[in-house]
Amino acid sequence: VATSTMPSSADLKQELEKLREQQQQVQEQKKEKAADVDAVTAETGDLSSALEVLNASVNEQAAKVTDATQQLKAAESRHDAAVEAVLSQSSLITDLEGKLQATAINSFVTRDDTRSPIFEGVDPNKAVRMQSLTEAVTESGVSVADQLRDAKEDLQIEQVEATAAEQEAADLTAQLAAELTELETRQQAQEDMLNQAEERLEQALAESAALADLDKELADKIV
Repeated sequence: VATSTMPSSADLKQELEKLREQQQQVQEQKKEKAADVDAVTAETGDLSSALEVLNASVNEQAAKVTDATQQLKAAESRHDAAVEAVLSQSSLITDLEGKLQATAINSFVTRDDTRSPIFEGVDPNKAVRMQSLTEAVTESGVSVADQLRDAKEDLQIEQVEATAAEQEAADLTAQLAAELTELETRQQAQEDMLNQAEERLEQALAESAALADLDKELADKIV
């Protein structure tokens, strides 16, 4: 005949004491974890002020990005205008060089003055008209030459301005890239701060809930 061994009252008492000790430890841990939850919750609340500062920093950086973008667009427009001016001036120089060449040919054809044998025996009135034509051609050549010299000087200035505008656009492009990188860094810091706070709070709440379940389980056993 099989017989079962019942635990003695001493054994039961010892088991209950172990359970109570364990429960007491769990309850102490619950208190500590509750304090942790309160601390993390308070820290999360205090985080709002830090986030406000960080948000202001992000907004400030975003404004810098916008400003840098506008400056870059303006610089690119100035560069395009400068390049267009260089092309226009180059075209003008080509036209003036053609006019100067034509004037030189005309001047060669009418190069003799009224003392030239060409004017000998010519009607005085006709000689005057021919002399006026000769002077007009000469003056025209001088005028075109002056325009050509001025145009070349202007071209040099416009080429310098185009180069400067190109460098400005390149510098602003680099500045915009740096501002965007800084903005992304600050935004990431903002996101990391929020995520870390949420993770700490979730972990503290989960540990607190686990201790509460264990406390209830021990309490049920003691009863």
